[in-house]
Formats: sequence, structure tokens, C-alpha cells
Amino acid sequence: MTAPRRTVPEEVDVLGAGFGPAGIALACAVEDLAEASGGPPLGRVRFLERAPEVAWHPGMLLRETDIQHHFLRDLATPRNPRSRFTFVNYLHEHGRLYEFGELLLGAAGGAVSRLEWSDYLRWAAGQLAGYVRYGTEVVAVRPLGRDRLAVETSDGTVAARALVLSSGRAPHVPPELAALAGPTAFHSSAFLTAVDGLDRDAALRFAVVGSGESAVEVLAHLHATFPRARLVSVHRTLGFRHVDLCQFSNEVFHPGFVDRFHALGPAARRAVLAEARPTNFGVVDAQAADVLYRRLYEDLVAGVRRVDVLTSRRVVGASTVAGTHRLVLEHLHTGEREEVAADVVVLCTGYREDVFPAALAPLADLVATDEDGGPVVGRDYRVATTGGLDAPVYLCGTSERTHGPSDGASFSMVALRAGTVVESLLTRLGRRSPAPRGGSAARPAS
Repeated sequence: MTAPRRTVPEEVDVLGAGFGPAGIALACAVEDLAEASGGPPLGRVRFLERAPEVAWHPGMLLRETDIQHHFLRDLATPRNPRSRFTFVNYLHEHGRLYEFGELLLGAAGGAVSRLEWSDYLRWAAGQLAGYVRYGTEVVAVRPLGRDRLAVETSDGTVAARALVLSSGRAPHVPPELAALAGPTAFHSSAFLTAVDGLDRDAALRFAVVGSGESAVEVLAHLHATFPRARLVSVHRTLGFRHVDLCQFSNEVFHPGFVDRFHALGPAARRAVLAEARPTNFGVVDAQAADVLYRRLYEDLVAGVRRVDVLTSRRVVGASTVAGTHRLVLEHLHTGEREEVAADVVVLCTGYREDVFPAALAPLADLVATDEDGGPVVGRDYRVATTGGLDAPVYLCGTSERTHGPSDGASFSMVALRAGTVVESLLTRLGRRSPAPRGGSAARPAS
């Protein structure tokens, strides 16, 4: 049921657009500060989330998959280990602290399953329900004088003294694949829902496009649950490659690296992101690769060929005719072309971060931009505006190009970033709290 549209603008001091991990971490910091100071130094705080409930990658909550980062880089621990929103406190409250400790001693080394991490996020969000309104999408933002913003939403207008955009990344569909149509051609973000209605005993033809973690997990899941299916794995590269887990390489996810990265110019930042890409994108967990390779090898031993791995191919055309999807592939080194027909196509093609957030388009004349055409974003994640707008706007979780790899689909900085944004908000709104830094104050909008 669609909520009635508001005729009188809701008034808040801080509006958060999006209540995924970035938004939840920010709300944790706000609530910690409120508890530490005994008051609401940020005033009225409201988060809006377009989904009907908290949902972290629901389409890829596959069994025996993990989050691929250390569990102490959670919603709160790096900012305040004493916070009640830490993952360790979640384990304690659910009576699993000792059992999880046994995982630390096992082969998995304490890797948190994706299912459990999703449950942790729901647990934290459930304690912050007073801050958030679900089923409400932010459509656009426009100035309301110099000191406030009018935020147009799907059910009315909210007037805010400050705005934090934490809506996350959107699924990326390459232009050459955009012509695919129907419920059997979909992005991996919708994988579990999309395959739920398929006949698992049918001899279906699947094409999986991509070389990252989602692709290797999708292939392993399809191989195990659709025993008569034929699978084609399409790669632009030479195939799956292991993620770079070297400790030195992974210091790009440390807070000190954010300082150094932010001080660089746009061209240098692009070069660093390209070099750091194997730490997070287009690569796979070694254990996941081992599982898939062993299954393919056992097929070979049994004289069965169910999976074709096509490497060094780019998709140059795609179409859907009478329910059959056709991909035109071109070999990168020979130029030869071939066609793959599939009943189902899964696009494991990652996520995109808009250079200039679409919600800020009405503010384009008031936002300072860099040579890439994106907003100039300060170290405190605040968008630089011209003299015509004093109300602060923050990008929380969509600032990889200005703050580095830890801001690109990574949990590494969510807690510290939330603390930084809250501290900046306190200063910008003139509501300095007596609470010490690291305790982290506001109240939800009623």
C-alpha cells in the first residue's frame, strides 16, 4: 500500500538518504553519541530507505559464502569498541560468542558467513528503528534558501539543514548487454529470487558473464543445484584470478591511506585505484575458486562436460528472440566471433558509482566539480558548494574516486567514516557536543 503523499514538509536537522551499511553505521554513531552525551546535539535525525526493510545483498545470500573482510571492521568497533553495535556484542547477545571463537581456530580462520553478516546488520538496524522510515525513496534535492535543503521523496518533501547521501552503488549493466530482456536475463544482485522459479530438473542453458566473486559463486551454485544444466562462463580476462590478500597491498583499506589518497589529484587517484583493483574487484576468493575447479575436475573424471569457460572474450552484441538469449562474443586476441545461445543469462558485472550523484542534479550549479565532472569532496566527506548554499551535503559510501578503495563496496571504513561525518555535522550545524571523540548525539525524528 502506497503511503499518502505529504502536503506539509517534514522538518529535520539531518536527513540520511539510504539505510544500508553506510546509513546504519552513521545511525550507530549518532545513537552512541546521544547515549554518551545524554542529549540530542544533532537535533532531529531521519533516515529514508526505499526498500521495505533492511536487506543486504539478498540476491546473493548463498550458503557457505563469506564476507571477505575481518569481522572487527564492523559498524562500530574501529570508531568505538565499547559501542553496543559491535559484531562481538551481536555474538554475545545471540549466545554464539564461544561457537564463533571455534571458527577462529578452524580452516576458515574466523570468516563470517554472508548469512550471519546480513543478520548482524538487521540486528543493528532493528535497534535504530526510530530513526528510519522504510519504503521512501529520495528523488531529488533542491535548495531551500541558503541554509536548508528541500528533499523530494516518493511520499512528499523533507526540509533538512543537512543531507547525507548513503544510497550505495547501483547494479552495473554494460551497454552491450542492455538489449537482453525478460525475467531470465538479470543482474547477480537479483540472483536467488530470479532462479527460485526455474525448474531445477530442466536441461537449461546458463550463460554467466563476469570474472569476479559473484560469478564464481553463481557458477558453483548453479552447478550444484541444476544437475542437468549446461553452463557457459564468459570472461574478458584469462579467467578467474585470486584476490590480492597481501598485507602490504591491503593497507589501502587503512585510515592512514585515506588521508594520503585524498591529498592526491584526480589523475593520480585514478592510477592508484587501477593499481589497487585486485584487492577488491574482478577477483575471487581462493577457496571459492578451489571449490569450482574441483567440481569441474570431477566432471572431467566422470566424462561429463557441463561447464565451458570462455576466456579473452568480450561481449559485442546481445539480443533476445522468442525467449532465447544470444550473446555475440569477440576474441580479444584473434578477432574471431562466435555466438552463445542461453535460456538464462546472469550478469555478474559489478556495480557502478555515478561520478555525479543523480539526486544532486538540481544542485549542479551550486556544487563545485573537479576535472572528472564529479563533486569536490572534502576529507570529511562533505561536498564543496558555492556561496549560494551553506547547508552541508555529505557523500557517505559513494566516494571511492575521492577517498580510495576503502570507500568502494568495502566495510573497512564504514565505522570511522560515520564518526568523521558526525563530527563534521556537529561543527557545521554549530551543535558541538561535550562528549569525547569516539563516544558517539542526536535523537530520531519523531
